[in-house]
Amino acid sequence: MIVTPFGEVLAGPLEGREGLVAANIDLKEISRGKFDLDVAGHYARPDVFSLTVDLAPKRVVFTENAAEHPDSTSPELTQATRLRG
Repeated sequence: MIVTPFGEVLAGPLEGREGLVAANIDLKEISRGKFDLDVAGHYARPDVFSLTVDLAPKRVVFTENAAEHPDSTSPELTQATRLRG
């Protein structure tokens, strides 16, 4: 598959067969595409940009006993808690 720097598919993909994919390209698109992500510019400055990833597992759902926290739940949630037993 041949894709422009802006995500436009120029040719391909070949599916289920072998072959050669070819397309006419505009070399000016390369420099225009580099303006979108300047890896040597401000993205490369750790004093300006940082990425932090917390890899610790998280619980998706938290449940509380409605009897212990009567003011923190809606009437619908309290009713659903009573129905579940």
